[in-house]
Amino acid sequence: MRIEARPSLPRIVPRVVLIALLVSAHALGLAEDARVEVGIAIGEGGRQTVHGDVNISRTGLTAAEVQQMMSDLLNKDSLNAQRAAELEQQVETLSAEIGVRKSVVENFLRLLGEAEIPVDDLGAKLEEIARRHLDLLERWSLLEEDDDPAIRKLTDAAKAAIDAGDYDRADQLLAEAEGQDLAAARQAQELAAQATAAANRRFLSAAAKRSKRGELRLIQFDYEGAARHFQAAADLVPPGEPLVLAGYLMRAGSAWRDAARFTQAQPLVERALSIREQNLGSEHPDVAVSLNELALLHLHQAQLSEAEPLMRRALAIDEVSYGAEHPNVAADLNNLAQLLQATNRLSEAEPLMRRVVSIFEVSYGEEHPNVATALNNLALLLQATNRLSEAEPLMRRALAIDEASYGAEHPDVARDLNNLAQLLQATNRLSEAEPLMRRVVSIFEVSYGEEHPKVAIALNNLALLLQATNRLSEAEPLMRRALAIDEASYGAEHPDVARDLNNLAQLLQATNRLSEAEPLMRRVVSIFEVSYGEEHPKVATALNNLALLLQATNRLSEAEPLMRRALAIDEASYGAEHPEVATDLNNLAQLLQATNRLSEAEPLMRRALAIDEASYGAEHPNVARDLNNLAQLLQDTNRLSEAEPYSRQAVLIFLAFTRDTGHRHPHLEVIFSNYTGILSAGEWTETEMQERLLSLGPEAGLEESIWVALRGELGDTD
Repeated sequence: MRIEARPSLPRIVPRVVLIALLVSAHALGLAEDARVEVGIAIGEGGRQTVHGDVNISRTGLTAAEVQQMMSDLLNKDSLNAQRAAELEQQVETLSAEIGVRKSVVENFLRLLGEAEIPVDDLGAKLEEIARRHLDLLERWSLLEEDDDPAIRKLTDAAKAAIDAGDYDRADQLLAEAEGQDLAAARQAQELAAQATAAANRRFLSAAAKRSKRGELRLIQFDYEGAARHFQAAADLVPPGEPLVLAGYLMRAGSAWRDAARFTQAQPLVERALSIREQNLGSEHPDVAVSLNELALLHLHQAQLSEAEPLMRRALAIDEVSYGAEHPNVAADLNNLAQLLQATNRLSEAEPLMRRVVSIFEVSYGEEHPNVATALNNLALLLQATNRLSEAEPLMRRALAIDEASYGAEHPDVARDLNNLAQLLQATNRLSEAEPLMRRVVSIFEVSYGEEHPKVAIALNNLALLLQATNRLSEAEPLMRRALAIDEASYGAEHPDVARDLNNLAQLLQATNRLSEAEPLMRRVVSIFEVSYGEEHPKVATALNNLALLLQATNRLSEAEPLMRRALAIDEASYGAEHPEVATDLNNLAQLLQATNRLSEAEPLMRRALAIDEASYGAEHPNVARDLNNLAQLLQDTNRLSEAEPYSRQAVLIFLAFTRDTGHRHPHLEVIFSNYTGILSAGEWTETEMQERLLSLGPEAGLEESIWVALRGELGDTD
């Protein structure tokens, strides 16, 4: 229903209900409640107890005479002229003494007579009536004058009636005035309610518009500006609209999260969660939405133990609300699987991701874009567990679905191309990966514009590929362009800017411009510390990178405490058996090796190897890395017979990689060279060396023709 705007109304002042100060005529004569003393004296010395014919006033009237006056007034019409004159004189005298009109005195006496007051109590009751009468008139003078002329006329008339002693008339007039006051008050309440409702509608409308301003900021990647708009919208929500308030708080929290301002985001999301729980109950699907958002905030802050129960609770709510096969349940499963992957519980994550694919296939059909998204996530998990041959067909299927759904130039197609290109790069098919990455850049530029942050991501990935193919001069301008885009989009202190700075610093280090790289790396550490807190795993990564740079400039004493701090952060964040901890251990061990503290380095390397074997399995490239590092350390301590099996196993892992994927691993050449170096430094004869090298292919399960070709690529042609 449309509500027209109303003109402004005259101010309505609440009135004092005068009847509350009065009592009925009968109550005036009989009430025994507390009174305010106003100095009325009947007889000598104020209120007295009267007995017999004791005088009760200065007139010399006795109680009997007063009683006679009361009786005569009640029978005034039957009095003779002489008695009537005497009565008139007595009333005038009493009126003068009491200070009230004759009519009031007569009324007092009538009231006393009608009440049949005992003679002994006449003085006290007469005094009481007089006091109340004068007290009422005095209070009346203190009341605020009515601003309504009609009501003021009634109250003035009531006062005159009281002054004349006509209490019944006064009561009637005040009752009428009271009725008009109450009617006005109720009208004022109704108008106020209407005004409040109209104001609330306007506040809600203003809040919605402020929220739209927040949406505009999001489109421009001004996450902080968007968050402030959403918070302002929340502040405009009037009382009585808690769920609307919760919605704006959620939007604000999400925007603060995107701005990497997690401490600002968390209390807003927690408040929204509390509101929804209070108003919807703890098992409502909207509560699950808030739980998931809060879990994501904890996840971003590496508070994984806090995030997991929230995600599991959200999943339980949605399973009850929607059933186990609903797409919303699939979304919850995906979030939980991502957390399990982050905490290195890959075997737990995989069945959840496969269930997500299945739910989406049943819900949307096998060729739906949501299925493509689920396939991509599952493929990335398989890639993390080195099952690249399983991951690749899933990625290619996802790409085909999105191309059929959206066309070849859609951003989701670009996402699929990027993932596939990353996998191709991991399998050393750089020439296949590069055109895909260039296509990603092109799609994002057309879809979002050349200065969009998604373009920056694509430029970074292409630059890293060019760096891997040793085309550093081509990679550098792409990295610098990506950095400029993100600085313009997010500001100089955003985590995405730190990511760009890190990539550029790594490239500068690769081109031996260490003095240029160092301030960039220090800036990365600073940005991550401010954005995530000093104990966040991203800070650990930045500290490791800075430490490696310091190690490259032979500042080992500066590098070591940074590496140890990174190790402590990751152990606290992930636990002692996480692959990130293994990386930290390897870095620290290599620094200790460089400072000739080999006995300290070796247990760290062995611990890193054990972690990665437990995490990934014995055939993972990361395990090969660990084996190679340990073999190199054993070689430095002249334990070649111990080193050889570790180095050999590293080579076999990479050969198995070639067997499984059909492509050579990027690090195979280095690992193979290290192994031949150990053999050459040992006590093996030339024949024994060749036998050991030749047997690698068959031991890894490679076909003879592939092994012969691969040996040629590795420089082993004997």
